[in-house]
Amino acid sequence: MMAALGLNLTIPAGTATHRSGTAIDLVWGNDATANAILCCGIADFNDHGSDHLPIETTLDLTPRTAVQDTPGYNFSKADWKLMEGLIKEYLPPLDEDATLTVDELEDFTAKIITAIEKAIDKATPLKRPSPFSKRWWTEELIRIRAEVNLIQNRYRRTRCPAYGQEWRKRKEEYERKIKQAKEKTWREFTEQADEKTIWQIKKFLTSKPTQSFIPTLDNDATTNQLKAAMLQATFFPEPPDAETNDIPPITDTSSYPMPVDFDSRITERQIETAIAKLGPHKAPGPDGITNQVLKKNVGVLKGHILKIVQTSLNTGHFPSPFKNTLTIVL
Repeated sequence: MMAALGLNLTIPAGTATHRSGTAIDLVWGNDATANAILCCGIADFNDHGSDHLPIETTLDLTPRTAVQDTPGYNFSKADWKLMEGLIKEYLPPLDEDATLTVDELEDFTAKIITAIEKAIDKATPLKRPSPFSKRWWTEELIRIRAEVNLIQNRYRRTRCPAYGQEWRKRKEEYERKIKQAKEKTWREFTEQADEKTIWQIKKFLTSKPTQSFIPTLDNDATTNQLKAAMLQATFFPEPPDAETNDIPPITDTSSYPMPVDFDSRITERQIETAIAKLGPHKAPGPDGITNQVLKKNVGVLKGHILKIVQTSLNTGHFPSPFKNTLTIVL
């Protein structure tokens, strides 16, 4: 009933609201309320003589200015041939024999990222978000729908039986094409699923309403900024010191094992194999370069990527542009 009314549980599930330790009292709210909630939990001061614990809800009622989100790129309509040519044109010169310093590696990496970004911007149209958009919709359906509407209007003007028969025939074809487009999109989506994305399919099939706000973490984290800082500290803690107690000291160097031969050279084949294993529809990082772009343009990028990987391995330095990520908390 609550889901049908568009209500979500705003107090963290399982919160004990009775002195016996049971969750008796619940707080519900719609999306507008949930997105404004800073804190919803048991109040600190509850000396009122009742066996029910008071629930304190803090709302953020600060007026906000609507920010127009920049639409993303529609890679389904990208001109991949044009993009490949532009990437080849914008990429910095590649000297396979040159040895790069750490600073040169940083500059070389930044230039490659900039080249790919410029090519994407010129070869890929922006998305046109619409609440009525469907992922299975195609250009062919647009053409058939226009033809059906044209024949329908002609039949309504003339009431000619021949036009009516043609209209019904094209309408049936239009409905059949829609069904085929839906089945094709779902089949392609499921065929590309791997051990990770298979759970996304399960979510589509068994989706349930979920909370759309960050629940209260503790009594101190009441704002979204504090909650984000707490999540960051939890996900990315300082690494602990290495445990070396189980490594016995070596007093006799002659008993030390011989070093194992290691070839640190990377090949273009290894780069191609690594890119081929990438999921094409994964969300991109801050640079907006998707795995699909890398897979489509591996032929012109593999030499430059090999240079980055090999230099990074030789110098022990990981390029700074690759250290920026986006972490979405579910």
